[in-house]
Amino acid sequence: MTTVGAVILAIVAMASWGLAPIIYKPFMGTLDGLRANAVKNNLAAVLGIFIGAFYVTRVSLDVLSVTGIVVATIMNIIIGDVFYMEAIRRGGVSVGTPVSYTFQVFVVLFSWLLLGERITILGMLGTVCVVVGIFLVSYSLRDVKDVLRGVFFGLITALIWAVGITIYGYLLKEEVPPEVLIFLRGIIILLVFGPLAFHIMKRKDIKPRNIIMLNIGGLFGILIGSFAYYYAVYLADNLGMITVISSASPALSIVLSQLIFREGTMLNLRWDTYVGLVLVVMGIFLTAVGGV
Repeated sequence: MTTVGAVILAIVAMASWGLAPIIYKPFMGTLDGLRANAVKNNLAAVLGIFIGAFYVTRVSLDVLSVTGIVVATIMNIIIGDVFYMEAIRRGGVSVGTPVSYTFQVFVVLFSWLLLGERITILGMLGTVCVVVGIFLVSYSLRDVKDVLRGVFFGLITALIWAVGITIYGYLLKEEVPPEVLIFLRGIIILLVFGPLAFHIMKRKDIKPRNIIMLNIGGLFGILIGSFAYYYAVYLADNLGMITVISSASPALSIVLSQLIFREGTMLNLRWDTYVGLVLVVMGIFLTAVGGV
């Protein structure tokens, strides 16, 4: 049974993931996506380990659960993000973002086929609305490059993210606490990104202010957003619904970036941005009501 609290947490996750790039992107400087990820994820990982340390000794995890967390983390935060950055680089934001974010459709299907979740008409309508809304908001940027390659890398991203998220969902349904999830995930992030981050931060051309702002953005994206998302799935026991609601974040990021960095107003946005936002809000509502 879906709880109101779970829906609220999913919206918190969506807002947090939407705000994260607004905070860190202006401070990436000369760093590419991979190196920026290496720098911005470490503080969030350390705090995740600190939070989870109070719970990990109370839970007995088998080898399968630990392996699942390791595999899902590598797929989502490392491999998936690399392909996502490539999708945007090859196809532009207008192609790479909406195609990559079709992962929520795959999550709904995987949740139905593998986790036994039900699919409702309202939920599917909500999913379609969110996907189309993200497409319209992204396309309003008119940042189209190589469509075929953008679609290709975007679909690979979507599949990788969907598989990783489905693994997380299975573990949360099996009563693995979110605190333990972020504890182990934090260790993996530090092991993978820590040495690279240390090497990057030794460079004299990286300003301390940039490092701080990158990590504040990482707190919203990697810790606050993810923690809210995991708890929403844990409470609702409905991976598909929570994923669709929380995955509307690109629409928020793109609109905020246009308003803040282009010094515009809501009245100056393109018509397709408005339509996309309406569809996203409608999709969130339908998904929450229908429960996917």
